[in-house]
Amino acid sequence: MCTQRKMISDEEYKKLFPNLTKAPRDLMSKWMEASSNEFDEDQYHEDPTKQWGEKVRVWKNSFLKHKEVTWNDIIPTLQAEYTNESIRFLTPGVEHVTQNEVEGISTKHPDVGAVVSRNRHGMFIPTMVTHTCEFLSDPVKECTLEAKEKMGINFLHIYTSILQESFIFGRHNDTMSVLIVAAINDIEYSFDDGSSYVLNPGDAIFIPRGVYHKPRVFGPRATFSYCWHYSR
Repeated sequence: MCTQRKMISDEEYKKLFPNLTKAPRDLMSKWMEASSNEFDEDQYHEDPTKQWGEKVRVWKNSFLKHKEVTWNDIIPTLQAEYTNESIRFLTPGVEHVTQNEVEGISTKHPDVGAVVSRNRHGMFIPTMVTHTCEFLSDPVKECTLEAKEKMGINFLHIYTSILQESFIFGRHNDTMSVLIVAAINDIEYSFDDGSSYVLNPGDAIFIPRGVYHKPRVFGPRATFSYCWHYSR
């Protein structure tokens, strides 16, 4: 049974997540300039691998607030981020790290556009990635507070795919350690050592920086990707 928490004010929330509550309005054009570095101690907090280790860790059914999230909590945030120009659309310009291959696609700006795997009508299906806490619904804010209390995270990106064929990252590694929590529906992560883990809603996985992993979606999903250090 999840206990009901008294929702904090917007001002209190911004104090907890000062770097997430305002996104640049031209993020779509500046996305490729983003960088992440867990070793910049002047700008960031302590290295998360010191607390959580340098190996993949999984927690089953440990993030109960995330299990309560519905599409009604996600869709308005996507709309608001699109209007604010802070949302990112994964595109075929990065097909070397995508699940669904796209042939004959090239672009000078691979991270600007709403595209994914081409269907028989020549259209693409996007995966959308949020980049600010400015427009989160109260249930999603509850999730971020849960993750912060348990793991001390500071940043959130919500990955939303509409179909199994949606364009997503394939095998890749990240320059920052991440905590991924399944919210709506399942997602699988496989690793170079042959291991794989299916996350059900409420499950979480810690992936240290530099560890190669490959996600797989099974249909519509909303996945919360947290990290401790992130720089635009």
